[in-house]
Amino acid sequence: MKTRMIIVIAIGLISLLINPAGAELMPAVSVDLGNEPDAVDFINDNLLLCTDIDGLVKITAKLEAFSLPGCERLWFNEYPIGSQADITGIKDLPYHLWADEDAGLLFVGNGPLNAVDCKTGELLWSVDYDQTGMVYDVTPCGDYLFAMGTKTRSKFTITFSQDYGSALDHIKDPILYCLDKKDGTIKWKYEYDPPRRATKKKHRGYYIEEKISQPFPGLYLPEGMLQENSNVEQGGIYILGKYVYCLDPSDGSEVWVYKNEPSGEIAFSDKYLYVVADNKLCCLDRASGREVWKSDKKIKGRPFLAELADYDDHVIYACIDGKMTAIDFEHGEQIWRCDKKEIDYLGDIVLRGNFLLAIDPGGYDEDKGEHTGKYRVVCHDLSSGEMLWKYDDAENFRDWNMYNDTLLQVMDKDRIRIFNLNIRKKIGEIKVKDYYNFYPLEAQFIDAGEKGVICYGFDGKTKIWEVKARLSKRDYSEFIEDLNLVVFPTRDEGVLGISTADGSVVWKTIEIKDPVLYYRPSYEYFLALDKKTLHRFDLQ
Repeated sequence: MKTRMIIVIAIGLISLLINPAGAELMPAVSVDLGNEPDAVDFINDNLLLCTDIDGLVKITAKLEAFSLPGCERLWFNEYPIGSQADITGIKDLPYHLWADEDAGLLFVGNGPLNAVDCKTGELLWSVDYDQTGMVYDVTPCGDYLFAMGTKTRSKFTITFSQDYGSALDHIKDPILYCLDKKDGTIKWKYEYDPPRRATKKKHRGYYIEEKISQPFPGLYLPEGMLQENSNVEQGGIYILGKYVYCLDPSDGSEVWVYKNEPSGEIAFSDKYLYVVADNKLCCLDRASGREVWKSDKKIKGRPFLAELADYDDHVIYACIDGKMTAIDFEHGEQIWRCDKKEIDYLGDIVLRGNFLLAIDPGGYDEDKGEHTGKYRVVCHDLSSGEMLWKYDDAENFRDWNMYNDTLLQVMDKDRIRIFNLNIRKKIGEIKVKDYYNFYPLEAQFIDAGEKGVICYGFDGKTKIWEVKARLSKRDYSEFIEDLNLVVFPTRDEGVLGISTADGSVVWKTIEIKDPVLYYRPSYEYFLALDKKTLHRFDLQ
């Protein structure tokens, strides 16, 4: 059983032992579904879609649409989404459904690709697999629809990705297609080379290629681009493959190609494009592809642009030659550089107040699919780059979270550690086992295991309150801050709503066995899926 940790608001240190009680929360609506869905998606505030993927060779998607919040059935239809499967099979591919809320359209399938009317479920058009190959990503923009497909039409040469869990994450021969969103007509296509591959390894009996320089040959549309079918003077479209490609969206012609092999991701400012190529941070003019400036020393890790409203939007942060560095966007001039080499690889940064936190996650083991060795968290003064403090006494980095701009949670394989940025020190930690996720609250830990929920103090030992229950092995818990409530599904008692203040069970639902829960951002209600029955429970 995996353990889940949550940090919650400190109220007191009185230990309470509480058995599930509370008022019974009855469903406002319950509907029987036509199939047991593999996925339930909120398409927008008014539309809910239940998807059941079926078939072995001729794969279909059975879509059932419901209005929100009333959960009234609008339509039910079945669409072909693919007949090609290789090694892991198309059923494992998570990219079978895309939504264009503005146009009221759904795009369904990896080959064929179908356009569906959200309101009626009517099939508007379909593009066959023989035209596009395997479609693995779709981006609707204005009257355009950009589909990332493949040149290969019969047998796929595909690789495994341990990061994403799908055999189709790395495509050997990608093609970008531009379709007319109204009728599916292919306006143009552009073939390009994917990122360079490296080694071959044996995996489950197959010799496969892996370790490519960028995990997903991708299309980049800068924010605001193509909303009105804009042309290349307004930014064009960009592809990150073996090289960086800029295309004119009107006809797919090359505007420019930057022929240095990139790694990582592309970042944008108003006039410039930033990419790491040949281990140097490069700034390119977006309109011409001209190299404006390049760092003189090697960059280690990812560059980060200061895009937050509270910060100067003309700064890019990077680890250059092992030292955290702030660089002027436009001219590549150094604003500051830390005088100490503390970062071997910049995995992430956190900007809060006058602090910059640089996170070096340590080495990454491809076979285990996890970070190994020691990781580092280094705190810098944002205005000067001076190193204020660091933490490097732990291994196996997993993730981080922030709360209230002052508390940093760092999670590794077996512990959560809490740092207060203002007083520059660690203020608490607790040992965990194979946790799922975390909620950035304020002052205490909630440990949710198969025997129930326990709230601890920051020392990880002082018990504040406890709720005994047989929680679901699947993690669909949620913290609802406005209601001071944590929600946990159980194995056979329904769903519990527990007060973070004192651990009292505010309510529990009717008995539902091991439900799957879906939440709206407003938390006016949540949905509980019980195999082929969907319940709506109102919270406000």
